[in-house]
Amino acid sequence: MASFKSMELVPLAIGVLRRDGPVVFASKVAKFAGRKAAVPVRVAKDFGRNTWPKASSLPQADPVREPRPWFLVDPVRLGELTDEFRSVYPEAAKNLIAQADEFLHDRYDILGSGPVTLGPKIDWNLDFVHNFRFPRRHYLRQPYVFDDPSDVKVPWEFARLQHLPVLALAYRLTGDEKYARKIVDQIVDFCDHNPPRYGIHWFCAMEVGLRVFSVALAVTWISDWMRGRSREWATVFRMAQASGEFIMGNLEYSDYLTSNHYLSDLLGLAAIGAAFPELPDAGEWLRFGGEEFKKEIEKQFYEEGANFESSIPYHRLSLELVATRYLLGRRHGIDFGDAYKDR
Repeated sequence: MASFKSMELVPLAIGVLRRDGPVVFASKVAKFAGRKAAVPVRVAKDFGRNTWPKASSLPQADPVREPRPWFLVDPVRLGELTDEFRSVYPEAAKNLIAQADEFLHDRYDILGSGPVTLGPKIDWNLDFVHNFRFPRRHYLRQPYVFDDPSDVKVPWEFARLQHLPVLALAYRLTGDEKYARKIVDQIVDFCDHNPPRYGIHWFCAMEVGLRVFSVALAVTWISDWMRGRSREWATVFRMAQASGEFIMGNLEYSDYLTSNHYLSDLLGLAAIGAAFPELPDAGEWLRFGGEEFKKEIEKQFYEEGANFESSIPYHRLSLELVATRYLLGRRHGIDFGDAYKDR
């Protein structure tokens, strides 16, 4: 078990991050670890990089590309599983479609807010609970704690795009393209209003990782509808590449402390590598994510099964992350070994 002294430092570290921002925090962590901080180099490199990767630098989307819903599920089995879900759980399927219909009308329940309409024009930087709009600045200068009542988790939660897989499942269950179109429209809208490295949605690599995982999962489930849609694929490729580059440049890691944030970073990288193998760094991101997960499960979960963060919600989140990474690895021929499975 971790010592009381080490656990006592967790809230202290979070407080420094909230107060000073990621650059100062990273410098302090690096100095604490006895290493020379590389933050100034990264800062200089990242300033001015506020555009999506050029289409010419990425693979061209194949207009006759075959459907590839193999991200987590075999393409042959996907249809069978959809039929089985509809047959065995008809009420759940009905409820899922009803929820997707709410999303079609831009009605969402964010963190227990109750149904709220956020569209048709989405304000991605708005905390609608407190009617507070976060400014959009370069992420290295982006504040997210203010004297005014506000909660950045409100816009963060929506921008994770975790409703997109629900829309994708509704498409699989009904075959109605309106659900697939909604997915693509929201991805395009996010990219139009949130350029890389600017604003609250590029402040934290965890948010980028969870968002790109949602996109990868949803897009692969509607890939038959996406066939021949080169423009849509190009947008998805650019978003995935920019997300991977950002995560690799802003990994929430130190030798002293890692958490569910780092697991989310790694899962995002693995998702990009698995879902979009055409991208230039896809193989490296998939490999790196797998190797690091093997180390992190030993660090973050004790032998008796408890999670070091001593929080049931964080335990659940971290367990979902490591389990999903295991399933993803197994689907793509990556052996995590018995130690990972046992832990």
